[in-house]
Amino acid sequence: IKQRGVYDRMVYVRDTGMGTSGYFGYTEKGRDYYVYAFLPEAAVFTTTPKNIIFVVISYTLIILLIELVRRRTMHSYQEEKLLQEKAYQESLEKAAHKAEAANVAKTEFLQRMSHDIRTPMNGIVGMLDIADKNVENPDMVRRCHRKIQIAAEYLLSLINDVLDMSKLEAK
Repeated sequence: IKQRGVYDRMVYVRDTGMGTSGYFGYTEKGRDYYVYAFLPEAAVFTTTPKNIIFVVISYTLIILLIELVRRRTMHSYQEEKLLQEKAYQESLEKAAHKAEAANVAKTEFLQRMSHDIRTPMNGIVGMLDIADKNVENPDMVRRCHRKIQIAAEYLLSLINDVLDMSKLEAK
């Protein structure tokens, strides 16, 4: 190894005196000394297949472990996503039922209110017709005016209630 004159680099040296085997060696030169490290060729190549098999098995196990962790993570992610989707679906269904109930309530309210508003309006119109036909009878006109006043106050009360309800709903 020293005769090669190569330092700081791995070299292969065949020993002709000892047969066909050689050595892998490394030489480091100091100021007043040399450091030699060498390993017989047979030792290198007998352990190499074992080392390669060990490395391949180790890499395979590592890859399998990574794949297992990835699949478990993906599975838990999909389960969480499914749970979130179910919760969102349930909230949408609740909101739809709530909106439908509100729509039914508004429809019923409008049906009742249309009747409640028409009744005093028909009374007012009818009393005005009666008062117009009985202009010469002041007593009849006064009774019609009182009934018109009562119906108008009732109609005004209904309208105020509807407006108050719409203010509350807007809040």
